[in-house]
Amino acid sequence: MKSIPVSELMTVDVISINRDLQVDDAIRVMRDNQVRRLPVVDLTKRVIGIITLDQAIHSLPKEDPRSLFPSLDSDIPAVREVMTDYVYTVEPEESIARAAQLMMVHKFGGVPVVKDRKLVGIITESDIFRFIIQEYADDE
Repeated sequence: MKSIPVSELMTVDVISINRDLQVDDAIRVMRDNQVRRLPVVDLTKRVIGIITLDQAIHSLPKEDPRSLFPSLDSDIPAVREVMTDYVYTVEPEESIARAAQLMMVHKFGGVPVVKDRKLVGIITESDIFRFIIQEYADDE
């Protein structure tokens, strides 16, 4: 199989968030945009973390059904408290095989794509599956 660079499959209109955003707002962003992970960036667009929908949901305070008072906003953590702050990344010129290998070995579904340490895209397992389906559909 030929070597395909990540840049050919990555999503370039990446939705990212700030680490000071509350987790419930991050969940809203993910659901509104139908994504399962968000890169967390600083003001210069440098990737400083990543948060998944599962991480976010599991970090919310659990409601006690006997409670008369719902959780307060102050009970909801900020993204910085929940995000993974060690993020594997790939560069646009790297192969999709390298991105897929990172995802498989570390058991995650997407990798931010960076150029000069700045976020320029994201490649997900869905992008790779879509490519494989197209390749095999062309052969039939």
